[in-house]
Order: sequence, then C-alpha cells, then structure tokens
Amino acid sequence: MFPSVSRRSLLGAGLGAALSSLGRIALPATAAAARRLVEVTLEARAEELEVAGERVRLLTYNGCYPGPLIRAAEGDRLRITLVNALDEPTNLHFHGLHVSPEGYGDNVFVEVEPGERHTYELEVPEGYGGTFWYHPHTHHRLARQLWRGLAGPLVIDRPLEREVPELAAADEHVVVVKDLSVVDGLPAEHTTGDWARGKTGRSVLVNGVPGPVLDAKASLVRLRLINACNARMLLLARDDGRPLQLAAHEGHLLAAPQALAQVLVTPAQRVDLLLPLEPGEPLRLVQIPYNSGAIRTPAEVETLLTIRPPAKATPSPLPVRLATVERLDPAAAATRRTLRMAMAFLTPDGHPHLEPVRAKLGDLELWEITNVDTQDHVFHLHVWPFQVWRRNGVEAPYPAWRDTIDIRPGERVEILIPFRDFAGTAVFHCHIAEHGDAGMMSIVEVVP
Repeated sequence: MFPSVSRRSLLGAGLGAALSSLGRIALPATAAAARRLVEVTLEARAEELEVAGERVRLLTYNGCYPGPLIRAAEGDRLRITLVNALDEPTNLHFHGLHVSPEGYGDNVFVEVEPGERHTYELEVPEGYGGTFWYHPHTHHRLARQLWRGLAGPLVIDRPLEREVPELAAADEHVVVVKDLSVVDGLPAEHTTGDWARGKTGRSVLVNGVPGPVLDAKASLVRLRLINACNARMLLLARDDGRPLQLAAHEGHLLAAPQALAQVLVTPAQRVDLLLPLEPGEPLRLVQIPYNSGAIRTPAEVETLLTIRPPAKATPSPLPVRLATVERLDPAAAATRRTLRMAMAFLTPDGHPHLEPVRAKLGDLELWEITNVDTQDHVFHLHVWPFQVWRRNGVEAPYPAWRDTIDIRPGERVEILIPFRDFAGTAVFHCHIAEHGDAGMMSIVEVVP
C-alpha cells in the first residue's frame, strides 16, 4: 500500500510500506466534504533501499520509492512544503494540475537550494480532479533526479465520480511504473547515447516491485496507472486478448469507457483502466514491445502486474456514461501556431524556436505540431490541458482532455488549447526527460 499523505499530516513511511505489494487506498465518505486544507511535507533525500533483491542508494521523498501518495479533493487548498536534504538544487512540478504557475503555485522556475525549504500553495478548481503526479523540474537536472527516484502519485478526487455507481463500487489501485538499472549499488549513470535516445532500465517496477500480484476486493478494478519512467513507452494489453476499458486520459474522465486492444502510455502519461474480473481467472496486464525509433522495449511481451479476483467474484457491469466532456471548436481558435520537433522546437522554416510563446488569457489557440525526427517525441504543456483535434488530418474519435501526447516520426498533430483561469509563465517540452534537459523546452507566457 502506498504511504498516504492527507489532511494536516506528514507520513514518512519506512521501507516495508514503500516496497509492499499494491494496495487499495480508500477515501472516507465524509472526508471530501470536511477537507479544506491539505498540508504535506516532502523531504527530498538520499536513502538506501532494497529494490528487486539488491541494495541501491536512491533519491526519495520521505524515504519512499516511489514517493508517498498525496490525496485531496477538488476545491481543496494544498500546502506542500519541500525540504531539500539533497546536495544539489531541486524543486517540484505538479504534473497535470490546472493551477497557477506563478508565485507559490506550480512554479518550475523556483529552485530550492540544499538545506532550504519552499512551500507551494495550490488551489485545484472544481472540475479538474483526476490522476496526477509530482516530480522535480530543475532544468538540466530533471532527467537525473527523476531517474534516481524522485517521483510520487497525486490524486484529486471528484465529487462527480460518486454519482457513477460502478466507479464508486470499484476496487481502486494507484500504481506508479518506473524502470531502473543498478551498477555498484547506484542507479546506472547516463551515457552519451541516453541523452539522444532517452534512458531506460532493465528492471520495470510497479510501486517499487517487479511484477507484483494484486488481490482485488471487488470484481471491477479501477487502475490509476502513472508512467513515471524517463523514456520507457508502455504499450499495455491484457494477456487474454480481451480489450482494455479506458476510462480516463491524464486523469480526466472520458464520456464513456473506450474498449481498446492496446493502450500506449508514454512517459508522464496517466490512464485510468476499468478491469472486470472473472471468478478464478487472474488478469495479467502485459507490456508489448514498442519501437519508438530510438529504442525497442521490452524485447518480448512481459507481465507488468497480475490481479487476482476475489473468492466470490461476480460479473460487474461497466458504466455506460462517465462524464460530460466539452468538445472544443477549432473554428473558435483565435490564433494558430506551427511548431516542429527534432531534438528541439523549431519554427516552420526550421530555425530554433527561441522566443516565448505569448498567449492571451481566455483565448483558444490551435497548435500544429509536426515531428520531423526519426524517433517519437512526447509533447507536454504545463497548467493548461488541451484536446487533440486531428492527427495527420484525421479527427480524434472522441473528445478527451490531455496534457501529454506522443507524436510519432512524421506525424502532424493539431491540438486545441483554451488558456483559461490562470495567467502566468510556464513551459512546454518533450517529456522524454533527457530530451527536455537537452533543450527540447520552451516558454509560454499567458497575459491578461
């Protein structure tokens, strides 16, 4: 079970909790109504832990790998204090949260020096709950700090979900996937090739454990899955060939579950999967080999995790409807921009994109992004979620809010970004962590 950090609490869990098998995290029925302030302290520090049978010195939050679960509800105020016990600067980014990027908000331009602390104040608007995560975002240090362990889950509960009985009855599990290679008791150092391809590890860990077995308490499991790897693509499927039921992208519920044979989860993406279980039939979630153009992982089909049904499992219905999803209108876009990706953001004429993008608060913009490289790139925009309108000229099959998308070599993706609620300065970048540190990052300024 994840150590959990919630209302006015600090939980520095020990090794056993950090590396135990997956567990259910329940939110008391009265908690969401009562909570207004969630106070958390996260200490970034080095810690020697046992991972996959060997001792390794990792970077951790509160001694946990991955970090403790932070859970709050829409409308809550999160007060998160980062204590830097490392020997280098660090900070926090609250990936996917629609909150202010200024001042004490999700401000990635803040650097917390060794021995210092910084308190973030975040107010999550109504309607923006979901599955998110936190990690460092100091430029030129993100890839190494993330690779060495700094990442943790963040869930914002939505009152709306309690109105969907199938979701309310589902057995929920939050899982963080990270990969790792260990050399002489430390995470393997980056090589020159890692900065071009992105760094992947030999061991694939789910909440710090390779191939865990999860015992379900209900016949329908809601799996909140976070890919916190630096560069590993997770192409997921069920081993029995049945479709996966996708309920949410990047934490945002879809209008209805989508039955898909495979689901690609790129670095930094999150998916919510609804997994119906059959009596006596364990469900194996597998990762299928995926070629990003730079690296192929894994070499063959591998089991990511196994879910055992309860002893008295009975067939569970899937929800017919999940949420009402606004569909943005491209004709309403005030501005159209064109960018290209190739180990940097480029202007349409192929020059490096050096000037900040300046957008107007309240405007809807249409960005056309083309990958002119020979490998996948993962586009991520801070603060403001967007919708994919078209991919290679073909409209998206259903509306969905995103903050991170994969763009294959030669692909052209058109996204619609409503710059709502918050003015301020943030960034967009490739979330293959090494690519962002190497320069695939630019600034967006939203002004009143």
